[in-house]
Parts: sequence; C-alpha cells; structure tokens
Amino acid sequence: MKKLILMSLVLLCSTVYAQKIVENEVDDFTKKSIKRTSWEKLFYEMKGTIYFRISKIDSNCYFEIKLMNGSVFSVDEGPKIMFKLSNDSIYTLNNLKYTITNIGEGSIGLNGSGAQGIFLSCVSLTDNKFNDLLDEKVTKIRIYTNSGYLEYDIKPKFAITISNAINLINL
Repeated sequence: MKKLILMSLVLLCSTVYAQKIVENEVDDFTKKSIKRTSWEKLFYEMKGTIYFRISKIDSNCYFEIKLMNGSVFSVDEGPKIMFKLSNDSIYTLNNLKYTITNIGEGSIGLNGSGAQGIFLSCVSLTDNKFNDLLDEKVTKIRIYTNSGYLEYDIKPKFAITISNAINLINL
C-alpha cells in the first residue's frame, strides 16, 4: 500500500505542464483549417491578469488576449495593442472589432469568472505570421482603451511562452 501511494506521488510530481495545440482540425462546413494553442499566462499580478493564445485559420494568424484588471473599459477596432521588444522596437497588433468588458470575459476557467474582463482578437499590421516576436522577447505590452491605455511589464518566463506558441502554430 505504501509503495502504491509513493508511486502515485512520484507520478503526480513528475508531470510537467506544457503548452500545446488544443485544436487542429478542418471545419466540415467551411473547409477551413483551424489550429489553436492552449491559453497561457502573459501577465499575472494583483493589478491584472493577461492570458493569450495563437489561432491560425487557414493562413491567417490571430493573437488572442483575455485580460482581467477589475475595471470596466472598451477597446476600439484598429491598432490598439503594442508590444515593446527587447531591442526597443515596437510591434503593433490590430484589434479586429470594438469590444467592451463583461463578466467572465477575461477568464479561462472558474477563477475570475465573476470578474470584469475582456477578450480581444488581433492580427499583425505588417504580416500574419508574428515572426518578429520570435527574434526578440516581449518586455512590455500596452493596450489602448477608450479611456487611456493599460501597460504591463512582461516577465521573461512569460515572454518565452509567446515564442513557444508561435513555433507550435507554425509546425
């Protein structure tokens, strides 16, 4: 019995969480190829939480963000999300549609499902492959809202997940 419990603990402790492809299929009706990564943390502190994933539909790539920070705001359509990269260059994403915060929109599970949040779907203004984000690490993110902007410093451990997601989606 002790060996069984010990073996179970070893197996539980040795499991490693890894970013992965959670959807990889061809839609039966539209015949579009759909590929999506798992939701990953981009920022996680008391002043807010940002999750992201990358979706690829046919040849178009989308950077999707879920943000919770406890306030009500909206984001217009257009160039509203900027990344500052480690070489001090700026990479801009285009928000696809006007969006306002709503209860549970920034959550990816039960945690935060009762809080105000927003879901943004963005495309690159220069290309749809996000390859600039592979070469340099993201150090800051700025999201322009209708009442100003939100800015967050991105820790290196979270910046690496962007490169991992891009590599996964480009396979």
